Amino acid sequence: MSYTNYLGEIFKFIGLPALISIGVTAIAKLKYDKKLEKVKFRNAKKLSDFQSEIEILKSQESIKFAKLHEKRFEVLAEIYKYINDIIVALHNSITPVKNETNVSFEENEKKLLNNYRLVIFSFYEYFAINKIYLSANIASLIDNFVMQANIIASENAMKKGQAGMEVYSKLNEIVIPIKNEIEIEFRKVLGE
Repeated sequence: MSYTNYLGEIFKFIGLPALISIGVTAIAKLKYDKKLEKVKFRNAKKLSDFQSEIEILKSQESIKFAKLHEKRFEVLAEIYKYINDIIVALHNSITPVKNETNVSFEENEKKLLNNYRLVIFSFYEYFAINKIYLSANIASLIDNFVMQANIIASENAMKKGQAGMEVYSKLNEIVIPIKNEIEIEFRKVLGE
C-alpha cells in the first residue's frame, strides 16, 4: 500500500466525522465570534460613555477649583487691604504726635479711636464670612494680628492717649512682624 492510498484509507475512515467535526467547530466559532463582537461593541460603547462622564466630571471639578481659587485670591486681596487699614487706623490712634488742631486733644483721641473701631468692625464682618477660604495657619495669624492690635488700642485708650512711645513701639515690635508673617503666607498661596 502506497502512502497516498494509506492517507486515502485514513481519510475515508475518519473523513466524514472529521468534516462534521470541523464544520460544527467552524459554525460554533462563527456564532461565538459574532456574540463576542456584540459584547465587545456593547462594552466599548459603555466604556466610551463612562469616559465621557468622567471627562464631564473632571471639567466640572476643574471649573469649581478655578472659581474657588479666584474667590480665594479676592479674599486674600481684601483681607490684605483691611490689614493695612487696621495698621493705619491704629497708627493714627496711638501716635504720640497728633496733627489735629481744630479740636481738643480728647476729642481727637476719641475720633481716632472710633475710626479704629470702625475699621476693626468692618474687618470682622468681612473676615467672619470669608475665613473659610483661608488655611488654618493664615486664619490663626490674622486672629493673632487683630488681637495684638486690639490690645495696643485698648492700652492707649486706658491711658487716654497719654501712653506715648511705650504703646507706639509695640506697633513695630508686635503687630508689624505678625503682618510680615501673614504676607509670607499670602505669597505662598499666591504661588510666589
